[in-house]
Amino acid sequence: MSAKINIFDKTSIIVRKIRSDKNSSTEHRIHTNDGHELYLLLQGDVSFSIDGCIYKLVPGDMLMISNKEIHKTIVNKEIPHERIYIYFDPDFMSQFDISSYDLLQMFENRRLGFGNKISADLVQENKVYCYFEEIYRWYQSDSPERQIMMVSILLQLLVKVNTICSKNDGEDIRIQKNEGYNDKIYRIIRYISSNLDRKISLEELEKQFFINRYHLCHLFKNITGFTVIEYINYKKVLAAKEQLKKGKQIAEVWVFLGFEDYSSFYRSFKKIVGISPKEYLNNAAKGRRIE
Repeated sequence: MSAKINIFDKTSIIVRKIRSDKNSSTEHRIHTNDGHELYLLLQGDVSFSIDGCIYKLVPGDMLMISNKEIHKTIVNKEIPHERIYIYFDPDFMSQFDISSYDLLQMFENRRLGFGNKISADLVQENKVYCYFEEIYRWYQSDSPERQIMMVSILLQLLVKVNTICSKNDGEDIRIQKNEGYNDKIYRIIRYISSNLDRKISLEELEKQFFINRYHLCHLFKNITGFTVIEYINYKKVLAAKEQLKKGKQIAEVWVFLGFEDYSSFYRSFKKIVGISPKEYLNNAAKGRRIE
């Protein structure tokens, strides 16, 4: 079986501008990205579910989504949907960090699901849209300087995003007031993320958070798009990928992460990652860039 294709094998920056007409058949699944993402809504009635928080967007809003954030786009298909987004390889862009400045701070130093949105008024005030349009223009170009220009523009955009966010620390407060935010579900998500090294049951969550398990399952599914068990397995597999990239052995990883046996670990890993744990480990050992 062939290994999963890494979208950054040929380029470290991918830019797309997509329009979906009314009643489009496009399906938006729950997923994580291979790289970090900058998303700008141009038209449409769109919400995002990001690690337990719901963001209702208006045209002009921008989202920052890290490669560790589980998310799903929720689209009103009665209205045309147009967006432009930038995927980039964080390993590639982090080489431009300097000791006094963390270029990717707004992706990697946030709580998952919090502080993802920059509102349309801030996007307009800071002319963020111009960076998206310019990098998209160069992405379509066949000029020899294409890659250099794309990197240059993305660097400027990341600095601009960091500056905007650092000047608007109150954004988290506005997000917490969002109608899709549920404090109990968010605390359960944090609890799951802090206890990936053991088996977590519905009974445990019921007792720990004083919530009926059936109500929990219904509420959790509505907010995250996952069942509780699906979410736990997804987070465990993401943690397994990080451990395997660091050179840990497969047996050590699945035992550490509290899977019942190797078979259950194998099934979950392959379903989510697309290749087996052994293939993933072999790719890491060969020094391939993998996500």
